[in-house]
Amino acid sequence: MSVFRKRRKDAKLLLYGLSYPLRGRGSTFVYSGFSWFIGAKKGYYHKGKHTFFPTDTYVRFEECHCAACNGRMPTQLRDDLRSFALHNLLLTVERFR
Repeated sequence: MSVFRKRRKDAKLLLYGLSYPLRGRGSTFVYSGFSWFIGAKKGYYHKGKHTFFPTDTYVRFEECHCAACNGRMPTQLRDDLRSFALHNLLLTVERFR
């Protein structure tokens, strides 16, 4: 916790555990599970607050422009677990901004 003493006092703490993302009202504590990684391993694609299979017609032909996807479509991420998981993590973190 010495990092918080040297940095801003309003910093958020992001922990990774076993559950889905939660955030208390007015709290600076954010808890996020490995759902983004487990979902990627099972082939789940995060978009907004929802999860889809990459072949779902709702997201199938939609290009994503996050840092992990770089304009690729969900079906193009299926064989790239690292980018798939990073996409899910970035969208999980974005939900809290």
